[in-house]
Amino acid sequence: MRGRLWLNYFIKSCVELEDEGDCDGKEWTEFMGKVLDRVADKMDCYVVRRRTKKKEESGEYLNIDAIFIGNVEYDLIEPKENGWDPFVLPRAVVELENSYDTNKISYCL
Repeated sequence: MRGRLWLNYFIKSCVELEDEGDCDGKEWTEFMGKVLDRVADKMDCYVVRRRTKKKEESGEYLNIDAIFIGNVEYDLIEPKENGWDPFVLPRAVVELENSYDTNKISYCL
């Protein structure tokens, strides 16, 4: 995945959705989820992340906030006989840190 393209879509999505977001706690998480979903759509990816609605499939994996998986790569691989999804390298991995503590941000990065 081209990092500059991903970043451009991320910034554009933040600007497009800025009126819907409140930068505090749960609202911040929901806002960033919308941003990441929009970026994934523009990059033709599925984003694995924690969803706010329980009926939606997906969730954090290994405490990573968001993992972008290319739809093309995932669709090309046949599922294994044991029922597990095939291994696909992610296109991007994102940690959304809501702490202003430099040590915490450095640790997560």
